[in-house]
Amino acid sequence: MTARLFRLVAAAASIASSGATLAQAAPASWAKCSACQVAAAGKPSTIGPNLWGVVGRKAGTLPGYSFSAGMKKLGTIWTAANLDSYLVKPMVTVQGTKMIFPGLPDAKQRAEVVAYLQTLK
Repeated sequence: MTARLFRLVAAAASIASSGATLAQAAPASWAKCSACQVAAAGKPSTIGPNLWGVVGRKAGTLPGYSFSAGMKKLGTIWTAANLDSYLVKPMVTVQGTKMIFPGLPDAKQRAEVVAYLQTLK
């Protein structure tokens, strides 16, 4: 085993034993979202809030991001099901949202994006 391969195996074992999770690769359908959203641990929000850890987070509550009043009063905890519903037509689902995105009408694309978001922990 080469020294480089040994270091890679050792790093992977260290991550696995730490309980950390690795985000899966972003699907092609994420490209539509990534124009305004970042989804990386520790990165600042961009036009939209950083979506790292969004599944399980209360809507409108990421520290340091200025959410719309509509998103703040939504009061929901983001789950796969309500993210899927929201992504159909965000501006209709949450009145007054700052997210000026028409949505993802294709169920397969939404499923890919939601599955991706679920890995971001």
